[in-house]
Amino acid sequence: TWTLGPALPGIRGVFDPFDEKNLTKMGDLFSKSVAEQADDPLLIGYFLDNEQGFEDIPRAIPALPGKHACKRELVARLQAKYKEIAAFNTAWGLDAVSFEALAERGLPLTTQDAFADMQAYTEHFIDAYYRSITSAFRKVDKNHMLIGNRWQPGTANSETLCRVAGTYMDVIS
Repeated sequence: TWTLGPALPGIRGVFDPFDEKNLTKMGDLFSKSVAEQADDPLLIGYFLDNEQGFEDIPRAIPALPGKHACKRELVARLQAKYKEIAAFNTAWGLDAVSFEALAERGLPLTTQDAFADMQAYTEHFIDAYYRSITSAFRKVDKNHMLIGNRWQPGTANSETLCRVAGTYMDVIS
């Protein structure tokens, strides 16, 4: 296993896939540690991580400050959807003065629209997460499997996580 970036606060073992520093670090790590094994016929594949907290994404990311790229990505998606801050405030039951202000405040999920928006964002996040890993990995090794993650039953209960990760990983347990 590798440490592909610092874990996001409140999300056990999950790095920010929207942070360019993490993506660069991952590419460098794979080019050093994976490339030299790329033609090894005795190697089956690579395991990613153990018991990560993907189920915490919808709760944790809205609470993060704007220094996290994933929070800025959430705000950008909300602005693209709602266009006007008044429409966002109505949907989420908040009183934000601007979309820019959303990055630095906690965004509690108290309405059906907020829950639906976070469900859509969670799928977007998971897709970016696994896409970034697979892209960086396949640049240096096209011969071995990405064995993926081991999830706890509560984590693996997510249809979204299983569907999205399954499009990128060869094996998940």
